[in-house]
Order: sequence, then C-alpha cells, then structure tokens
Amino acid sequence: MRLSALLIGAAYTHTHGEKVDGQDGAHYQQINFGADYLLSKRTDLYLVTVLQKAGGVNSTEHAAVAAINGATPSSTDKQIVAALGIRQRF
Repeated sequence: MRLSALLIGAAYTHTHGEKVDGQDGAHYQQINFGADYLLSKRTDLYLVTVLQKAGGVNSTEHAAVAAINGATPSSTDKQIVAALGIRQRF
C-alpha cells in the first residue's frame, strides 16, 4: 500500500489577553503552515512557516510585539519564521 507523498497542514490561532488599565490587552493572530514531501521511505523534505501579528498592550503597558515560540521576539507587531530542510531517518 502506497501512501500519499505530500502531506499538508495549516492552523489559525487567535489569543486575546485581559484589559490593562482600561486598554485592550495584548492579542495575537497566528497562522501556521506545514508541508512534508516524502522522497523515499526514509527521506523527506519539509517546510514549516509561522506568521504572527500582535496588537494591544502587554502586561508592562507597552505595545505588544510578535513573539513566535523558539525565535527571538520581534521589535514590531509582525513576525515571520520559516524552516526548510531535508530529513533522513535511520
């Protein structure tokens, strides 16, 4: 039985924090996309992309910045992280 050689996934997340001194709390919108292409039984190519947009005020009463887990926080309200690679399983 042969499985499909291409796997694709996507997700959207919206997080909204509590108000800070009457101002809208920090809120984040994030889109995740991933694709995996099987070259053989043990080898595949992969692509993972994450886009995030922040808004509102964080708990320190500063403008919220995008901060994707595993990456250095952005200095702005937007951030994009991507990873492309080849994997060999043993």
